[in-house]
Amino acid sequence: IMFISLICASFYAYGQKPPTYGKASAGIDIGKLIRHRTIDIEVGYAFSRHWSMAGSSSFLLHIKTRQKSEEEIMHESLLEEVKEPESSPSQGRHMACICYWTDEAFKKGFISIGYRYEEHERPECVIGFGYIMHIWKGLAMSLSIEGRGNMDIGLKYIF
Repeated sequence: IMFISLICASFYAYGQKPPTYGKASAGIDIGKLIRHRTIDIEVGYAFSRHWSMAGSSSFLLHIKTRQKSEEEIMHESLLEEVKEPESSPSQGRHMACICYWTDEAFKKGFISIGYRYEEHERPECVIGFGYIMHIWKGLAMSLSIEGRGNMDIGLKYIF
């Protein structure tokens, strides 16, 4: 009777949905790539049904632009107003956070709290919220707002 009970229990367990914890994700931030020419790589791991942790790092792309000729520089200085030099984007950003998912890990909405360090700035605590939408199989798109209104648009693969 015990053997038959174990077989029945194993068939029942086989039909259950797999647990959501143990999933992992990896992705890039498309918004920062376009706006600031930085590659923001993020990895995450779900350690329970509603909780996950994530870490990300940004790296500045060194894209060479065409140098202006002396004649172009002279014409621009005569025709345009004098502009203040723009501040260069941060050389690197590192972040670690813990996320609470309202539905289950890596599905729908989330709230995060974490720690961010940017070069030439003080480390800070960051609170954010966002939403992830599954596109196809393991591919997903995320939209999140954190800190001082920084909006991230990410492309992730969940495995």
